[in-house]
Amino acid sequence: MRLAGIAAATCFSCFIAVSAMAGPLEDYDKQTIALMKSDIGRKVWVSNRGNQGLPFCKTQKQQNCPHVSHTSLTIKSIIAAPRNPNILAKQYLVQTEDGKTGYVGILYRDQFIDHEPTQSERYAIADCEASGPKIGLSKPMLIYCWGDPSQTNVTQTAGGSHEQLVYGTRGYVYITNGSVSAIQTSR
Repeated sequence: MRLAGIAAATCFSCFIAVSAMAGPLEDYDKQTIALMKSDIGRKVWVSNRGNQGLPFCKTQKQQNCPHVSHTSLTIKSIIAAPRNPNILAKQYLVQTEDGKTGYVGILYRDQFIDHEPTQSERYAIADCEASGPKIGLSKPMLIYCWGDPSQTNVTQTAGGSHEQLVYGTRGYVYITNGSVSAIQTSR
């Protein structure tokens, strides 16, 4: 197998490093790989979602990894590894603001924000992480804090569009004009 002129036989432990290369990746979901390739060069910001941050591993084994939060990362390349129970198959090779490099699994892609939050957005994220969403929080900041809802219900009225975001046992969050307008919880 060849990848963009690089012989796969040189692959020491059967990892395939993919920068902006094209080639056969028959063992992988091609749409996911294409999405990951489009992320190369992207600068993203990560917060402290779920009060644990983002696992930032020095090796591809994804074991005993410290967590990073409230920092920006630059995606340098992607790693597509053969299926192995000890190694996360699809990872980003990233670099922190201070030049450290490490690996982040694609499972954490939803925690990336495309811009570094403003100071007021940082306060809103920190407040949401500590005590849940508040009325007036923007929808992107809500999703960054609580993640994607399990379901979204949209109601169209003469007054505009209203969304109900379903968060399982946490409850429901209502969005009007792009911001949280109501929160419903169960007790």
